[in-house]
Amino acid sequence: MAKGWLVVISGPSGVGKTTVAKRLCSQPSFVRVMTATTRPPRSNETNGRDYDFLSRERFEEGIAKGEFLEHATIFGNLYGTPKKSIEGAIAAGKRVVVDIDSQGARSMRALGLPAVLVFIVPPSLEELKRRLEGRNTEGETSLRRRLEAAQAEIARSGEYDVVVTNRTVEQTVTDIEDELKKRAIL
Repeated sequence: MAKGWLVVISGPSGVGKTTVAKRLCSQPSFVRVMTATTRPPRSNETNGRDYDFLSRERFEEGIAKGEFLEHATIFGNLYGTPKKSIEGAIAAGKRVVVDIDSQGARSMRALGLPAVLVFIVPPSLEELKRRLEGRNTEGETSLRRRLEAAQAEIARSGEYDVVVTNRTVEQTVTDIEDELKKRAIL
């Protein structure tokens, strides 16, 4: 079987990382590896479908046991990428999609795995604000903090292999697939 690849989808909170990753993984060429978090699920999220929602104690136990390829604290919650799932899927020759924050993407790059890092940007900061407000999960302070973080993340988008603007999910997925084909990953 062909050598597997890790496709890291990253970008600011609210840009559509998870939606794009799920849409990519609806195709047989890709598999999605679920990340873990200690944050509580949003009203539209399900444990085992969107994230592996863990208690802080269980997450910290996983860190101590070396179960994560990378982990970080973001807005007070722990997030991490499970080592076993990624390494097994890559070894099996799969195109593994994981959607993680920018800090996690930099950590993945440092691991030296066969990976392409994709950064998704919003069409504008105004549109990103609209999307975040539409989730109805952010207070004014949290919204402001996420928008400030987004500006800092976008400023570092040049560290990625591919930068794609998410105007529509369909076009974003097509753009990512085209870039992967250019690199002979797909």
